[in-house]
Amino acid sequence: MNISDKFNENLKGIITWSKITNSGKEVLLQDKNLVVTNSRTLIRDLVHGDDCKITKILVGDMNLSSTDDLINIAPPTLADTQLTHKVFEKEFQTKEKVLIEGRPALRYVFIFTESELNGAENQIITEISLADNTGSIFTRKTHPAIIKNSSTKLELTWDILF
Repeated sequence: MNISDKFNENLKGIITWSKITNSGKEVLLQDKNLVVTNSRTLIRDLVHGDDCKITKILVGDMNLSSTDDLINIAPPTLADTQLTHKVFEKEFQTKEKVLIEGRPALRYVFIFTESELNGAENQIITEISLADNTGSIFTRKTHPAIIKNSSTKLELTWDILF
């Protein structure tokens, strides 16, 4: 194993999509994400002192429609530098330092209200990325479709473990 493989093995993320209702939260999906190769440049720039920080989430639908296979979604690759088809972006609501599995981590929380991310009617969500203020992605996750409409409020929690 070379040092690049070790870096990718040790730096990881976990995403949790939840639907928020009057009765509480229902977890829709929880899974690991891919920390892409570009993250190395962003970490280097941050340690160097450059004004480089994760500021937002990018949300995409991979150009899929309701007639496509919405379950078997192509996985991301380390070389990814953008989403296949971005439909929305939003700054995080909260960011905090936490410990997960005994490791230092950052937790980003994004709330998508009933009036956001609705597309024409039912918005398909199959890909997400954390990005800096220029749109350079740090992580990427693809997953089976989550459908968002005007009666749905979603929360995405994204943990990055170091």
